[in-house]
Amino acid sequence: MSSGETLEASLRQALPGDVQHMAAPLAELLDALLANRETRETVRAEITQSTGLVAATRALAGIKVECQSQVISFGSENQIGDVTIGTAVGGNLISIHLPTPELSLTEQRDRGAALARIHMTWVKTWLSNLRANGPRLSVRLTEVPELATLPMAEQVVELARITATQARVRGTLAQLLPAYDHYSSSLLVLGETGSGKTTLLVELLEGLIGRAQRDRTVPIPALLQLSSWAGQPLEKWAADELARNYQVPSSVSMRWIGERGLTLILDGLDEVPTERRRACLDALNDYLGRTTAGLVVSCRRAPYDDLSKGGSLACAGAVMVLKLDEAAVVSALGPLAYGVVTTLLETPLLVMVYKRLVEVEEPSLQVADSLAPTRLWPAYIEACFERRLRPPYGLPETERWLGWLARGLAQERQSLLLIEQIQPEWMLDDLAWQYDRRVGLGRGLLLGLTIGSIVGPILWLLAYLAALGSLGQPTAYSLVATTIAAIAALGTLYSAVAYRAAGKGRHERITLVDRVRWTVRAQRQAIPSAIVATLLGGGAFWLLGGPFIGLAAGVGVGGALGLLILLRGGEMVPPVNSFVPNQGVRRSGHVALSVSLAVGVTCAMFFSVFAGIFIAPAIGWVFGGLLGAGIGVVLGLFYGGETALKHGLLRIMLVRANLAPSNLAAFLEHCENRGLMRRAGGAYTFIHSSLQEYFVSRGR
Repeated sequence: MSSGETLEASLRQALPGDVQHMAAPLAELLDALLANRETRETVRAEITQSTGLVAATRALAGIKVECQSQVISFGSENQIGDVTIGTAVGGNLISIHLPTPELSLTEQRDRGAALARIHMTWVKTWLSNLRANGPRLSVRLTEVPELATLPMAEQVVELARITATQARVRGTLAQLLPAYDHYSSSLLVLGETGSGKTTLLVELLEGLIGRAQRDRTVPIPALLQLSSWAGQPLEKWAADELARNYQVPSSVSMRWIGERGLTLILDGLDEVPTERRRACLDALNDYLGRTTAGLVVSCRRAPYDDLSKGGSLACAGAVMVLKLDEAAVVSALGPLAYGVVTTLLETPLLVMVYKRLVEVEEPSLQVADSLAPTRLWPAYIEACFERRLRPPYGLPETERWLGWLARGLAQERQSLLLIEQIQPEWMLDDLAWQYDRRVGLGRGLLLGLTIGSIVGPILWLLAYLAALGSLGQPTAYSLVATTIAAIAALGTLYSAVAYRAAGKGRHERITLVDRVRWTVRAQRQAIPSAIVATLLGGGAFWLLGGPFIGLAAGVGVGGALGLLILLRGGEMVPPVNSFVPNQGVRRSGHVALSVSLAVGVTCAMFFSVFAGIFIAPAIGWVFGGLLGAGIGVVLGLFYGGETALKHGLLRIMLVRANLAPSNLAAFLEHCENRGLMRRAGGAYTFIHSSLQEYFVSRGR
């Protein structure tokens, strides 16, 4: 065995799986240096300019390998990525330093949280569930060099990077990661419908997440669906999608994009509406022209060929997913294989449908008829319902409910379904109008109830101070009566205004809350209003009640108004995409309840003591209870309570209109068990975009 082969074997044994394919080119480079076939400057340039080689050297941190009486040391700790070659007694031949930036605790937390959420959504659930259904058919990839159309100036630089020492895409591959490294992170993936492009992208995502978790210099990979692109700059769209799907704040994701700290893996260029597809391709090229960050795009071959007539994607390389090998299909199916039918199974999607069909009927030519495009999904859905499962959702209602959900996702241009992100716009116009009116009426009644319970005691206190001594001893009955009158008046007013305003313009979207964060910036904006409220309230009570009782009441009530404004200035943080479906609505309700209890009880205790000392001990608890309840409920409604109530009303109306089941989470789990949907974190997605399109077309 030659020294190069020995070195390659040692490196391959030490490298993790996602960079093992870089053992050969790295060993070739180091062996050439040891044999004086290459200079240290050339080797250093080759390593630093290759994404895969950089990842490999960083993954070898702390490893030492002997070759030709030389010791190759790979740096560890703050020298991660350094490579040093020397004799056992010293005398370095080469020293390569790859700088490792220092990250603050906040940056480390943001990076770790994003990686965890992306991994949870696509790898830990979506890919794990796919693998649990049995071994995946190994697809084959081949490079398509004629589709690599970098602008000439960039192509010269790119060709200088792709040398004979790097991992080549020889023949066919089974994964995207070697091709991604080979083409320096700029790649176009083409394939027919159902050829496994999304699965390949998720496997690429899995490998890149592993690298990013080991090495903080590796950009964060994020898988996004291009179908939601609506004409905005790619950076802005990506930031919005990261916020929606992975709860990454837009300011953080924009910083990552600007610092080339994000690798975008974009699925479904062909799923962008036809009229926007050319503009989307131009936006991708514009993004590639302004950054060296990684970009991977997938598309069906036929739509891309039509699109490329006006100009192609300026990527470094392109690969094509080949048809399945017939021998591999026969081997995977075993006794289920049936002669001529097997020759029709050219994609993993067709193999999956075929296996489901032969579960309920013997392999025959009739099964081949069901594989025709017009019969594919109806036959598959019928076969899915041949199995008896609980809960007993039948085929008609399942098709109706999935059709409505598919149309809602298509309207939002999304593929991931989160129960908590179902919006009123998904309903029919007349039903949405009824929803808006009921929300307006409910909001008016709740505001009247809560604001009235705050205004009533304040008006009663003003009246008491204005007529101090002439009305006799204050009583709890007069306080309650004043509060009830205020609630009735304000409730009627707010309800009428809100009801008439409802249904005009765009429907209100339901925004979720995971927690409340009071930032210094938000408080600075609220402080002037709080000071004004405190001074006005305090001044009014001081003028009416005199220097002692009036001043005390002014400080108490005015300070409470100021505190209410300050608390109202908190920032609502959206929820993370957890494993539990509909967790966002539950978290919003929990936040609302926590805020209501904490603020309400605190204010009730304060005003009970205040009223007991300065007015009358007998009514202190009534005064404090009314004010505390009003303030607590107002803040609770603002910080998640209204969201939970609106979502609850929406779900009730959907069930009554037979557009959704009463237990939507159980229904989606049932659809997953039937083989119609697949879990992705706390979300669900159809097993294939063409199945979602089928349900959309059925509902038109």
